[in-house]
Amino acid sequence: MVSLKTVKAIRNEYKEYLSKSHPEWTMHTVNTHVSDAFYIWNNDIAKSFWECLVSEESMEEARMALYEYLEKVVFSDRAEKRTASYYKDLCMLKEYIDKEYGGIRERVGSEYDAEKVMYDYAKLVYEGRKNIDEAAKELAKKITCYGVVSHKFGCLKKYIR
Repeated sequence: MVSLKTVKAIRNEYKEYLSKSHPEWTMHTVNTHVSDAFYIWNNDIAKSFWECLVSEESMEEARMALYEYLEKVVFSDRAEKRTASYYKDLCMLKEYIDKEYGGIRERVGSEYDAEKVMYDYAKLVYEGRKNIDEAAKELAKKITCYGVVSHKFGCLKKYIR
């Protein structure tokens, strides 16, 4: 799971980038674009926010997940318009990360790979192919920046709720 520290750092970098790129925007407008770019993250819509930013295909999957969330969970009568708006900001974020870092994997680093491994284990737990204690112990050996308890109650629970 990508740390909150990394998320905050990327948000701040992006905010600074938008401020410099669009000096005509007020700070309120900049903050709105940053918030909208992270809408999927803020609402836990995709299995991995970072994976959404990998390719055009993953961006399209994110757009569809966003629309479905707005239509079926939020029951927004403006789901299509809201999706278009949030998606535009997500595309701007991807463009920034690709331009500045060469892609999300390069910016997030090993945390990106760790999130993918955690998701794979959570899927095994969800499908009943592994119990959560066993998965947490195995993850603690593979991803040593978190302990067994963190994997069990933080990382794995995030994906299987």
